[in-house]
Amino acid sequence: MQRRNLLIAGFARKITLFALIFLLSACAPLPLVAPTKIEPDLSPVQAAFEQTVNSALQDTGHNWHNGRIGNMIVNIWGGNNTGLCFHWQALVYRGIQPAIQDTRWRATGIEVNRGTFFEHHAVLVYDPERVRLVGLLDNPRGQSAYVLDPWESGKASIYRLQDWLKKPVTIKVPAKLEDLRYLKLSNKAP
Repeated sequence: MQRRNLLIAGFARKITLFALIFLLSACAPLPLVAPTKIEPDLSPVQAAFEQTVNSALQDTGHNWHNGRIGNMIVNIWGGNNTGLCFHWQALVYRGIQPAIQDTRWRATGIEVNRGTFFEHHAVLVYDPERVRLVGLLDNPRGQSAYVLDPWESGKASIYRLQDWLKKPVTIKVPAKLEDLRYLKLSNKAP
């Protein structure tokens, strides 16, 4: 009987630990879709994105983390630990600005599940000559719009908007665009 009680107590601790990790991690889990090939004229933005992510990971002043475990580290220990989805969003947006200014592409923010446990943020790049932002999220299929989102993997992952919008585990609040022009354009961590 005592052995059975110990097994039950051990199982209960594991479930509690799993629930705690899940609750502390925040950000919506995104669909597991393979990063996509991009349009050739977006290459300068892709290069700036890759450089920004690589520089962040080599930054000795901040410990950049990614994914749910990264969120847990940032939320529990804080300090110079960085890597919540909105940290990545701000860093990427600022990092790609020089390349954006040299191309016809534009960038803005994108979010899903605002105000919920599953809230997630990333950067959307689009070709304003071929894409109208009004209604873009209602009909993203075939559009020249890509999401730059390093949060999940800690790598410079680029997704077609239509792939990124595939339903995460839970969608409580539909995706919306965010104006990120208020961000300071220094390339320092948030």
